[in-house]
Amino acid sequence: MVFFDLSNYWAFLLILAVGYVLFNNFVQRTVGGKNRLFALQKEMQETQKKMIEASKSRREKEYSELSSKYLEQTLELTKLQLKMTVIILVPFIFLVAFVFPNTEPTGNDDISFVLSDDGRPESCDREANDSIYSGCVFLPSNATKGAWTVSAVLKSAEGETIAKSQEGIFVEGGSWEDIWLQNFSQTNLIDSLLGKKSYHLNISTDKRWYSAGDKITVAASAYPKPPPAARYEAVLDSGTFFYIQLPAPLPLLNIRRIIGSTGVFIFFAFLLGLSYSIGRAAYGWAKKNLSK
Repeated sequence: MVFFDLSNYWAFLLILAVGYVLFNNFVQRTVGGKNRLFALQKEMQETQKKMIEASKSRREKEYSELSSKYLEQTLELTKLQLKMTVIILVPFIFLVAFVFPNTEPTGNDDISFVLSDDGRPESCDREANDSIYSGCVFLPSNATKGAWTVSAVLKSAEGETIAKSQEGIFVEGGSWEDIWLQNFSQTNLIDSLLGKKSYHLNISTDKRWYSAGDKITVAASAYPKPPPAARYEAVLDSGTFFYIQLPAPLPLLNIRRIIGSTGVFIFFAFLLGLSYSIGRAAYGWAKKNLSK
C-alpha cells in the first residue's frame, strides 16, 4: 500500500527526524534523573582537576580517594550511556525495519527477477551448477538517465534475506559520486558466536554503461556455499529512488548522493541535532552575557 508520493514523503521524513532529535535530547536529559548525565560529566571534570592538583602536590591519600571517586563516576557514566544508547536505538530500529520499507514510494516500480544456475540461455547463465547465478532483464525504453543500483539478494528457504550486495551502473550518464552502495550479511556477532554461518555475496554486471532499452545481465555468487534451498534474486532500482543530491561530496565518504529513507533520515537528524546543539549553546551564551 502506498501512503506517500515523493512530494510529501520529504515532509514525513523531516517530521520523523525532528521528533527523533527531540526524543534523543529528552532521553539525554532524563536518563538517570533530570540532567544527571550532564551533571555527572561536569563532576568528572572537577574530580579530574583535583586529581591533577593532588598529584602535583604529592597528596597521595587525597589522590587515591579522588581516583576511587573518579572510577565510580566513570562506571555510572558508562551505565547511563549504555542505557541511553539502548533507549535511542529502539525507535531507530523500528523506523528502519518497519516504517521506511513500508512507506517509501519509490520501491513500487523496481524491477525484480530471479537469478538461476541452470545454464539456460533464457536465464543468461553461462554454465549450469557452477555456483554462479545469473539473470537478465531489459532496461525500460524510458529509463531515467544517470546512476542506478543493482542489488543481488540471497534468501533462505523461509524467505529471509541473509545477504545483500549492490553494484552501480550508469544509464547514459552519471558518476560514482551519485551512488551509495549497501552490502551486508544478516548474521550478527551473536549469531556467529552461536555457530550460525555468515554469507557474503559477490555481484557483477556484463558492463557498466548502458542505454535505455539495453539488456543487463547480472551474476552473483555467495561464500561460503549456501544450502541448496537458498534463492538468489536481483533488484534493479529503475532509476527512481529517493535521494538527496548534495552540492559537494561528503568528506571521507566521498559521496554526493544520499540514497534511501534511512540515509536521508540520518542526514536530516544529523543536521537538526547539530542545529539544536548550536542553538542551545548560543542561547545559553546570550542569556549568561546579557544578564550581566
